Amino acid sequence: MIFLQKERETLEQFLPGLDARLQTLPLKVMEAPGSPALQLFREHGGPGLLVPKEYGGAGANALEMIRIHRALGSRSPSLAIATNMHTCTVLAIPLCAATAELMQGIAHKNLYLASGFADGRAGGSVLAPNLKAEPTSTGWLLTGSKKPCSLSESMDFLTASVLLPSPDGNGQELARCPWN
Repeated sequence: MIFLQKERETLEQFLPGLDARLQTLPLKVMEAPGSPALQLFREHGGPGLLVPKEYGGAGANALEMIRIHRALGSRSPSLAIATNMHTCTVLAIPLCAATAELMQGIAHKNLYLASGFADGRAGGSVLAPNLKAEPTSTGWLLTGSKKPCSLSESMDFLTASVLLPSPDGNGQELARCPWN
């Protein structure tokens, strides 16, 4: 078996022609500011890889995504990092009626999600948001901070986890999708 053969076959299965396009670009071009790699991934339908088929995505599973990320990383490490951020963000969003339109947009319009779930800091956790939401007379006021992530200049949507006031008014709780 050839090194990364299974990975390249999986990439070709889900995103036909992408590996061939990436292979024509020198690493110096792929890793430079303004690299075409992320746009090529978008043009080939990469943002919808993990979106379930019922929402119009490719429905790739975890093993297939690992193989795809390895193949991408062998061509462009920065592309693998950026697409991993998107992948983790898509996986963090619960599937429910409230998120169906977003998932369909990711799949049909090849939208990129960037994460505002946690910062790279010692002791940080995606389960302990830095952002808090308070109701106001005109909507919600978000407070806190989030450092830019690997897709901050290329994203279509910034996602974030926020703490909301608890219904009883005694503390805060993590915002959750309303399950149907």
